[in-house]
Amino acid sequence: MKDLGPGSEDHVFCELEEVASHLDEITSAGDYEKLHKGFCEWFLRRIGTAQQTPPSFGQAASVLDTALKAYVLWGALPSREVAARIRPFLHGVLDGPMTDYLSAKYHEPISARTIGQVDEHLYQTFETLLASDVRETFPGKVPVEYDDLIWERLVQKALRPYQCSRRPQDTGRAHI
Repeated sequence: MKDLGPGSEDHVFCELEEVASHLDEITSAGDYEKLHKGFCEWFLRRIGTAQQTPPSFGQAASVLDTALKAYVLWGALPSREVAARIRPFLHGVLDGPMTDYLSAKYHEPISARTIGQVDEHLYQTFETLLASDVRETFPGKVPVEYDDLIWERLVQKALRPYQCSRRPQDTGRAHI
């Protein structure tokens, strides 16, 4: 949370604890969307950035999406049963390379170049594109797993121009 203004971290941690205390009440995607939107609206009203500019909806969502990914997906909290029930509702975590990839793949022109420029409408657009890509590219997976799945592909694509095109010939000797 390096981009938050002074004193904001404590407020965010407290609000994340509040969100976590209500996860066991979620029984539908609508319940989750209401909780997600409530956190983001709270964040936009109460939290400042280190640059002393108002935060964007994308920044607010990124904080929540990242925290809940760790808590629910990786930690199986607040319980395994609740985590399994709400995992399909969690949003994918967005970043610049992913939004660029999704924009190019689905021919969506975007004006935002950073997560700090992503408003609520654009965030929803990206989450819709992300969900589509998960269904098409990773059947059986859910949006919250997307960044783990797509990053390997994006990194491999980015590194391709730097990979060696010639392999050393096998001389039967070990190379040190």
